[in-house]
Amino acid sequence: MSQNIGQSPTQNSIPLNQKIAFGIGMLANQMFPAALGIFMMTVIVGLGMNPLLVSLIFGIPKAIDAITDPLMGYISDHTVSRWGKRRPYVFIGAIISGLSFVMMWQLSAENTEMYNFYYFLSWCCVFWLGMTIFGVPYVAMGYEMSSDYHERTRLMAVAQWIGQWAWVIAPWFWIILYDPEWFESATEGARILSLWVAGLCTILALVPAFFCTFNNTDDDGREKNTEKSSLRETMIDFIQGIFGPLLVVFCVFRFQQGSRIQEGSILSLGRNVHVKFGQELILAEKKSQRGCGLGRRGLRRIGFPPWISS
Repeated sequence: MSQNIGQSPTQNSIPLNQKIAFGIGMLANQMFPAALGIFMMTVIVGLGMNPLLVSLIFGIPKAIDAITDPLMGYISDHTVSRWGKRRPYVFIGAIISGLSFVMMWQLSAENTEMYNFYYFLSWCCVFWLGMTIFGVPYVAMGYEMSSDYHERTRLMAVAQWIGQWAWVIAPWFWIILYDPEWFESATEGARILSLWVAGLCTILALVPAFFCTFNNTDDDGREKNTEKSSLRETMIDFIQGIFGPLLVVFCVFRFQQGSRIQEGSILSLGRNVHVKFGQELILAEKKSQRGCGLGRRGLRRIGFPPWISS
């Protein structure tokens, strides 16, 4: 409630046309992955690629994505431009995603399996990089369009309603790809249909870059962030923000693992003593087991430092 003091509902409300423009971008953000899942069957079935290679195609880009997502968020947050700190990246990411999606499916069964693998993997990495450049600033843009919690909720509701239509439309690609009246093979269908899907999704993704100009949070990147830091300070800040929480999680995991090992040693010792000295130490073994269990439950209740979620 305190964040809305002195601001009327009119000041915080987002115009309907801005909500729709933002939601159209969500349709592209959802359609690209939905179509990718359908088209992937052409690689598995149409080209008969080794399942191990297919798993690498799925895994390697997402591993890279785990690094580029927070990096893109950091870059976008520290960008200052006349167009704001989100819209330029939404524009660039939409173009990269559309072009790479088309190139990704220009495969042929006449090529060797390893050629198709390296070709597809390379363009798949470029595609997900483009989706990162588009998606991270795009989602952040929505939360900056209003300082009112409920208005942001309405905006995301409209965007998700529009975006979920991607999962209604995408299954129809099965019919188009595998209908012999449309294409001779699914591989050929993917090459041609990718042009239409990428073209449409690129146009949809560009809508928020051009039309989502509404911002009443006074933090669109034009006048903020005037204090510039050196490249070294920026990289140190970024590394601490990424690897600091990972280090804490790793330490907690190792501590929990160590507590389990210690528990096993205690119980083993208790059983050995029990065998040697008889029934009188049953109660001691139960107490040691109960104490280790309480220690594990207490460890799980330890909260992470506040800076991890900042």
